[in-house]
Amino acid sequence: MNNRRTFNLILALILVFLLGGGSSVVLLKTKSLKKVKKDIEKVEKGIKAFGDYHKRLEDLKNRRERLTMELSKKEKQLFWEKDSSLFIGRITKIAKDLSIEFFTIDSYSIREVVSYPELNLKILEIPIKIGMRVDFFKLINFLKIVENWEKFVKIKDIKIQSGTGEDIYHHRITISLSAYVKETM
Repeated sequence: MNNRRTFNLILALILVFLLGGGSSVVLLKTKSLKKVKKDIEKVEKGIKAFGDYHKRLEDLKNRRERLTMELSKKEKQLFWEKDSSLFIGRITKIAKDLSIEFFTIDSYSIREVVSYPELNLKILEIPIKIGMRVDFFKLINFLKIVENWEKFVKIKDIKIQSGTGEDIYHHRITISLSAYVKETM
């Protein structure tokens, strides 16, 4: 009986040792699993943040491309070609269409208005002075057409001399205006 008791005592000690040791192993594994789970959550958050960042980056690239195309289109609309004959040709055509009598068209030398070296760009001005003999109705139509051009034209000055003699309805008009040209340096 003594042997049996010793056997039971040894068996109980083995069971306590195994259960105690096993629970420590289970406890260690549980802690390890919790740490791995936290690491996985951090990585998932990082992946999600990267996905959001990547989507925002793509959106910004698309917006930049769209704005670049719009800018290019606006530049073509805003600026004239450097050749002043195109500008003068448009003015002459309008005058012909409105039956306006020109007596002078003077083109002056092109001058630089502003320079942007960091953009490799400068803006040039093409000054023109027009002298015409016209009534007010045709003058107003001429100015409306010029001011509604898709390209920028600045009317700097208008001088009006009254009609004289028998023709008091036709006035001598002098208009100083400028067109602008974009040029890369």
